[in-house]
Amino acid sequence: MNQEDKILHLLKNGNKLGLELLFRQFYKPLVVYASKFVRTEQEAEDLVQEVFISFWEGDKFSSVQKYMRAYLYHSVKNKCLNYQKANGKIALCGIEDYANTLFESFPDDETFAEKVAAIKIEIEALPQRTRDIFMGVYFHKLSYGEVAEEFNISKNTVKTTLSRAMKTLRGRLSSEAFTLLLLLI
Repeated sequence: MNQEDKILHLLKNGNKLGLELLFRQFYKPLVVYASKFVRTEQEAEDLVQEVFISFWEGDKFSSVQKYMRAYLYHSVKNKCLNYQKANGKIALCGIEDYANTLFESFPDDETFAEKVAAIKIEIEALPQRTRDIFMGVYFHKLSYGEVAEEFNISKNTVKTTLSRAMKTLRGRLSSEAFTLLLLLI
């Protein structure tokens, strides 16, 4: 049983030691990750603490079967984006930023790093225009209309291109890597 599974088991059994271990293992890397989205370290710390509180009090761990790390990162990302939206702040990150943060935060987790690397390789293997549309919508958070205007194509073409890209990535990536991709976008 790896450390994440142990923590999840403790949490599901109502043992507060699970929350303590969760905090020790993930707090600092999550603050580093959150700082990519917000301006100050204090904001990053506050948002990560809110995620932990929500995770514990909302009993959200009970629905997590696997990939708790991905769930936490996705939760922090959403919390940061909602914070930015509420405060009129925008900060965009690309796949490089995500990959660098994940590699820096988890140098000892080879499996996780391998999945991120596989995602990056497969995105890079997409045709140039498909890749640009995919990156624009999912990592630069542009609307379909903005991407359509940039490439001088229709919104339906953007949707079709994204659908084909996702189908291609689903076929090329392992199920775990594809799930991680869905959590990142």
